[in-house]
Amino acid sequence: DWQPLVEYLLDSDDSVAQKAGCVHATLAAALVAQALRIREEHPVERIGLGGGVFQNRVLSGMVLRQLGEAGFEAFLGEQVPANDAGLSFGQVIEYAATLP
Repeated sequence: DWQPLVEYLLDSDDSVAQKAGCVHATLAAALVAQALRIREEHPVERIGLGGGVFQNRVLSGMVLRQLGEAGFEAFLGEQVPANDAGLSFGQVIEYAATLP
């Protein structure tokens, strides 16, 4: 539920930097919470982070640190671009995983 965050951003007298920090922290916490929920049902310990959002150094650092603290091994792409060029690669990998 993003409503409390939206209300904070609209109504708070905090600085832009404080609001940005809150957005980063909230998104990082949501991503880690999702990883923890998935791990409850699947034996996942390694996570690859992709997509343009992970070009954001602050967010990437938070997520990598928090995933590590939660016992995950997390990776950022080194050879596959984070933006749309990497999207098709991820789609191919997902499809390949469904093949016999």
